[in-house]
Amino acid sequence: MKKIIFLAILITSCASRKVDVNIKETKKDSLVEKTVIVKDSIIEKKETKINYKIFSDINEINIKPIDTSKAIEINGIKYKNVVLSIKNTKVNSLYSKEEIVAKNASKSIIEKDKIHLITKEDIKEKTIDKKANYFVYLWLLLIPVLYFIFKRMFLAIKHRY
Repeated sequence: MKKIIFLAILITSCASRKVDVNIKETKKDSLVEKTVIVKDSIIEKKETKINYKIFSDINEINIKPIDTSKAIEINGIKYKNVVLSIKNTKVNSLYSKEEIVAKNASKSIIEKDKIHLITKEDIKEKTIDKKANYFVYLWLLLIPVLYFIFKRMFLAIKHRY
């Protein structure tokens, strides 16, 4: 009897149901990478001009005869027993130094931005798949058949007694 009730419940049960769950999550992250390049450049130019000018007048007379018997005549002048030394030196020297210094300083800044976008998506969906149980309609077809079988059995039992 218990088996018959169990089979009846199993056969006449509701439709089967299948559930799928899918959830969609989206996460967005952004990462900004900033690069700054600073360039300092100093250009220094030096120009040096050096000028030397030397003017010199040298008159040097050196007379040394020590002999008394002879007279020496130089430029119309007579000298006797003389040691003479005349030295005229005139030196004009000019030294000029000219320095030109040019400095150019420049500063340049280069900025670069890099943006990294990170997108993470988790998708979860919920779908229900419900299939109908057509065994319920089979019972409706079995009702006339069972009615016919039971009617014959009761008629057979009635005729026996």
